[in-house]
Amino acid sequence: MHHPDLIEKDIRDLIRNETIAAAEHNRLICVRHGMLWYRLVPGTAATVEIVAIVVTEPNQGIGSSLLAYLYEAVPHATRVIAQVKADSPASGWFWMQGFRHLSEDAGAGGMITFRKKLTERETDD
Repeated sequence: MHHPDLIEKDIRDLIRNETIAAAEHNRLICVRHGMLWYRLVPGTAATVEIVAIVVTEPNQGIGSSLLAYLYEAVPHATRVIAQVKADSPASGWFWMQGFRHLSEDAGAGGMITFRKKLTERETDD
């Protein structure tokens, strides 16, 4: 049986290691009171997936600023996708940022996948 402190430490280590890897590969955007972690979707030419957005001071425009930096960081991207829990306030935020509902998975905690086209050149890669 795992001790809760060890599991928590393992999770912290995983998050730290993944964050370091994201930063080393220039996939981590940090601003005051927020960060955005993204990845390029394998097998696609220009799709970016938002892995996580963390904002410590909501309603200050920090998330919108992070998206703007993302668009600058990956200028060849034609679409951005993100998954959020259906009951999360983030689902409304993505909608307000111009993302549209792509799919929903009733399992796995009710996840919604959002997509935002960035250009008219979007392809189905």
